[in-house]
Amino acid sequence: MTAFLQRRSRPSNLLILASATAVGLILAILYTGAYDRVIPKTSFHVTAKVKIPEVKVSNPSHAQTKIVGVTDSTEVTDSSDSSDDAFPDSDPVNLNLTVGNSAAGVALSEIKYDVKSGDRRMVLIIPVNNPSPNLCKVMLSAVAMGYPMPIIINWGITPQQMFPDRKNVGSHQLKIAGLLKFLDEMTHKSTKAEDRLDDDDLIVMVDAFDIWFQTPPDVLLRRYHESNRRMNERLRAQWKGKPEDLPFKQTIVVSATKRCWPADGPSGLYCDDLPDSDLPEDLYGKLTDKETGNFWKTLHNARPKYINTGNVMGPVGDLRRYVRRVNEKLERTTALNDNFKFKSDQAFFGNIFGEQEIYRNGDSLPLMLTRDMEYHVGLDYSQNLCLPTTNEENDGEFVALGDSEHIKNKSESLNVGSVRLTGVPEDISMSPNPLAILPNIKPTPGWDKLPLYADYFTTSVPAMLHHNTNRGEGKARIKSWWDRPWFFPYLRDLVLARTQPDKEQKPLGEFNTKDGKKVTYWAPKSDMTKKQPRIFKSGKASKGMPVGEWEDMCLDPKYPDVHWSKEVFRDGKGGLKGEGAEDKKE
Repeated sequence: MTAFLQRRSRPSNLLILASATAVGLILAILYTGAYDRVIPKTSFHVTAKVKIPEVKVSNPSHAQTKIVGVTDSTEVTDSSDSSDDAFPDSDPVNLNLTVGNSAAGVALSEIKYDVKSGDRRMVLIIPVNNPSPNLCKVMLSAVAMGYPMPIIINWGITPQQMFPDRKNVGSHQLKIAGLLKFLDEMTHKSTKAEDRLDDDDLIVMVDAFDIWFQTPPDVLLRRYHESNRRMNERLRAQWKGKPEDLPFKQTIVVSATKRCWPADGPSGLYCDDLPDSDLPEDLYGKLTDKETGNFWKTLHNARPKYINTGNVMGPVGDLRRYVRRVNEKLERTTALNDNFKFKSDQAFFGNIFGEQEIYRNGDSLPLMLTRDMEYHVGLDYSQNLCLPTTNEENDGEFVALGDSEHIKNKSESLNVGSVRLTGVPEDISMSPNPLAILPNIKPTPGWDKLPLYADYFTTSVPAMLHHNTNRGEGKARIKSWWDRPWFFPYLRDLVLARTQPDKEQKPLGEFNTKDGKKVTYWAPKSDMTKKQPRIFKSGKASKGMPVGEWEDMCLDPKYPDVHWSKEVFRDGKGGLKGEGAEDKKE
């Protein structure tokens, strides 16, 4: 009888499955009808037809290009820096870019953002477990610009301590797991009030050793909102359904780079399924996004469209959901193949981003039927928040943007065409110069007189510069270029001024919202008295986060007898309290 019932039940189960599949197909058809490829994608030899708002291309012959995908699996025969770096190998193009400036006819100060008004906290977090003078450069450049005191996650914790039962565990798994613990615990009601975060508060996460801040936080905040505004307009413009039914939006912004990496892990990045950059299609001339026959030139001439997790920025709640999904994929992948050695956390962040884009385009029925894959993630295609230097190592430099003669000559040497860098971006011009807090610097120099890193092709003057390239002298620039940013001669004074106790807090940035009010960002309350980096310790958030000592976090384990200040400040005065002032051995 049991066997008979089981046999009798099969047609019913099959019928149910068939019915569910049919319903799913109908929903998918309706879904894809309403969503007409919100962000067109391109792959090898596919013509891109996306129209980019707010960017004018003056050469109509370059309006469409054939796109070439360059992934980590592409064979590389020469990893050295090429000797003919006069990129691009094509005719120059004249472009009118609006990167970092206002939308057409609208002053940045007048733009109203589609976010909830009210007060928000912004926190800067750095996943790192060991000290370095380069870590100190990241933290001190942020402090000098006026960012909140950095919060360190995973400090002193090894991957083996976090995952004692796993093989081949590395810093990338540690980064994901530590970030998720932070996002979970810091929103819990038991967390000390001065540190507690709400779902609408904003996270800025950066790599630990190779990122420099060069603008105040209000510039980064405005660019974050501008990135979301422009992408959400793009999403709405392509949506064919009712506006109120649009299921997609961008709230999380991740750095964009030119190479899809790492593409050979167990978790694919969907390199050929990702949306195009919204930079001009002829950014590097008629060879933009095309195969050139030279691996490095092809990469250089590609517009950034792939994920780089050196900088991630978004609301606590949305970021927690995204990171939880990333962690789930990591856990499942590890369970299936514990012997695999992961190259980067980027493989997992990129995998989930790729799944989101397939879900948005309606290309995978299984994904659409099994779960909601919308995570509100987008990329900083203009590299306006953070500029990774990989494959564009020679496109920019620290330059005073008021030095038009130098900019003209450099643009000619790079074969840019007509000069694209034409002064200080509007959002930076609006921002108070940090030097104004130093009483001995009078008058305060204008932004046009200060050397800011700028890209001659894209015109990006990024809020952060990411020295992530391994080509040529790329990584060496973390040392050899450290004295080039505008803030370097004033670094000690700026940091000392920023680390004095506050009598009252001042907002990090304030912006208009569509409800006629404002959204205002603040540092955590604990920043008023704890003027040092703070260390997140899992399970102890109710007691507040302890401070970390600069002396412990900035030292170089390879050269313990050389005080870190010799590299970071280079003025012979030692640390912030005079530690190591010319009293250590070279």
